[in-house]
Amino acid sequence: MLPLYTLDTLYTVIEVMVRQSGGLKVVIVAHSMGGNYMLYFFQWVSIHRRVSWVHEHVHALLKVAVPALGVPKSVTALLSGEARDTAELGMLCS
Repeated sequence: MLPLYTLDTLYTVIEVMVRQSGGLKVVIVAHSMGGNYMLYFFQWVSIHRRVSWVHEHVHALLKVAVPALGVPKSVTALLSGEARDTAELGMLCS
């Protein structure tokens, strides 16, 4: 697991990874608040570096257990098993 980076450091790390891989884009896996942090990073880099930077350097962002819709309903659903009024991803496998 990578340590918490500042925005500038994360920018540099991704630049180096893409360069060392011969230009292959990175796949980022972000857990919990890391998913929200990465979305903030994408906005930051588009404003402070180049608008096309994310498209040129990132192949995919996989967000795992990200609190995008908030936590209160998910905690209730987890404890009670009730899925009503919570976001559903649909069938993961068919």
